[in-house]
Amino acid sequence: MKKRRYTMKIHIERVKKLLKKDTPCKGCPAGQDFKTGSVFRAVAWTNDPCNICAKFAGYRQYRGGEQSRGKQCPCLHLGKAKNIANARKKLREIKRGN
Repeated sequence: MKKRRYTMKIHIERVKKLLKKDTPCKGCPAGQDFKTGSVFRAVAWTNDPCNICAKFAGYRQYRGGEQSRGKQCPCLHLGKAKNIANARKKLREIKRGN
């Protein structure tokens, strides 16, 4: 598998797909088949997609390595309902060009 750089553009497209699922907060936009877990992220991407995800969600990534990674996921950091609402709002703003 050739590694690619995880960008905001890739993140936005994957968030759109994830939001169509019944339980979007049980997935990871950067994960293989949207599964959570760091193994695929480390294999597939040349950079840390969690930084892009946190930026999209509107906060800075936690520091502290792999142990804190789950705490920084937007669904846990912001709460499921708030994160889903924020993601949909952000996608509408992007679509409008804001």
